[in-house]
Amino acid sequence: MKKVISLVLAVIMAFSVGVCAYAAEEPLNYVVIGDSIAFGSGVYNGKSACYAKIVADTNGYNYKNDAVGGFKSSQLLAFLYRDEEAIEDISKADILTVSIGGNDFIEEKLPIILFKALALDDYSMFDEITEVLYSNFEQIIARIKEINPNCTILVQNLYNPRYDYAREVYAYGLGLVNDVYSSYLEKHPGAYEIIDVCSAFDGKQEYVAYDEVHPNAAGNVVIAGLILDKLAELGLGPVTEPVVNVQGYDQKQEFVKYINGEWICMFCNFLKENLSAILPQTFIFLFVS
Repeated sequence: MKKVISLVLAVIMAFSVGVCAYAAEEPLNYVVIGDSIAFGSGVYNGKSACYAKIVADTNGYNYKNDAVGGFKSSQLLAFLYRDEEAIEDISKADILTVSIGGNDFIEEKLPIILFKALALDDYSMFDEITEVLYSNFEQIIARIKEINPNCTILVQNLYNPRYDYAREVYAYGLGLVNDVYSSYLEKHPGAYEIIDVCSAFDGKQEYVAYDEVHPNAAGNVVIAGLILDKLAELGLGPVTEPVVNVQGYDQKQEFVKYINGEWICMFCNFLKENLSAILPQTFIFLFVS
């Protein structure tokens, strides 16, 4: 009888050890949300060559990219309430990377911002943008933690992609965006980890795609390395050297993108700001429209 009991116990112990070993080897779930930087724009084959895919391939994570190109903070916030697939992915995530904030000031209002800053030395529009961004970002983090209070959140700060007349204005605006991330963290210590892409890209134009917005293939590898370093520091990944299974192909500059209307929009805003006192309002409205 004792031999039978011993045999049964041995089988149970062996089964338990096997289950524990299997659980220990189960890959972590890695989810990415946010804008086109997270989505992989900047390389033609972003789906298979973006930094998040490199991170997942390097450490063997289960991987899901729920980023959407063009997302502003308000859109991401709404997305976290309405998109059932993304909510399900986040609920299962062990690691979550967030990239958001850049589009809050470079979409739609950029020509006006550039005109006011460069021609009028007026940076006041940034105050309104930053205030809205902080409110949205605060709610985004709260919503993520509501969906999954246990996942490790990594928030990427923003780099300056411009090396032309707009660089100084971008530096000012993106500095305020990055202050949103750091100031929130000061008020909520441990809420997330910051991935300092800004410092890694500073002065490194060779990491930026031809569109002067997104990271190119080399830039994606650099961001992947930053994330891998942080995950290793947190004990969530054993490898820090990016494993590039699929080489990224940089987007090439197109003439239409080069003549992107930025200067034309600035000129129209200049006319609207300075000629409104001497030209009929109706004429100005028709001309600018």
